Amino acid sequence: MMLASRLFSKSVALAAILSSLALGRASALTLLDTFNAPAGTTESYTFTGSTPRTYMGDGFTNNSLPAGTTSFQITSFSFLVVTAAATTYTDVVGRIQFWNTANGGTTSATNPAFANAAGQLITVDLGALTSTANSIYKFDVTLNTPITLTGGSGTNWGFAQNFQGNTGAGLADDTNLTSVISYNTTSTGYAAGTITTGASPTFGYYRNANSETNFNFTSTSRSLGFNYQGVAIIINGNAVVPEPSSVALASFGGLGMLFALRRMRRRSA
Repeated sequence: MMLASRLFSKSVALAAILSSLALGRASALTLLDTFNAPAGTTESYTFTGSTPRTYMGDGFTNNSLPAGTTSFQITSFSFLVVTAAATTYTDVVGRIQFWNTANGGTTSATNPAFANAAGQLITVDLGALTSTANSIYKFDVTLNTPITLTGGSGTNWGFAQNFQGNTGAGLADDTNLTSVISYNTTSTGYAAGTITTGASPTFGYYRNANSETNFNFTSTSRSLGFNYQGVAIIINGNAVVPEPSSVALASFGGLGMLFALRRMRRRSA
């Protein structure tokens, strides 16, 4: 009994050390911003005229994360919605699914386009909306529980989103509500991060051309022919980087645990 008790207490201590290693330190930043124009450029906005366009998405990355980043915790993001015609909605709901892996490219090299869902589908009630034609509406969303994307600089993540509107007959997918497409013929990128769907310099986006409603895509990427185009979104959060001291402490703690176990085995022999 005494041996088991000692083993248990030391295991708990080691677990605490490993937990601190996993948490590390967090650095707040914007992971992706395809809506605000980069310095010295003028960004333009449009939307695809093709339908269906109720589900839209993109692959993206960020090559400027702090060195050693192991994951990114999304704490807030912004929905950018455009309405093709003037409509009165008693309620609008935005839904988004983040993905840890974006497989696609110009021809969606691996179908479906995304894999390894990051967290659950996020559903946000955006409230009533009386829209005018060709107008952009921005909704900022703060998450109570962060969504974790695994991987660091250069990891190709993905997202897919959908907007539903109620004009009196209940919430439904509405092709009048769709994602904003941002583009710039003179810029060399976005305010933060990079769209990886499609080929440089036009890039592109996905829409549910094959009528998918599962927040994923099996069709090829789409393009309007503009440079640096993609689904407009802003994603903020924390880049997680393990503390060097935590790594050293975990290693020391692990060695100490091994020596302690050897001692206890000799005493019990």
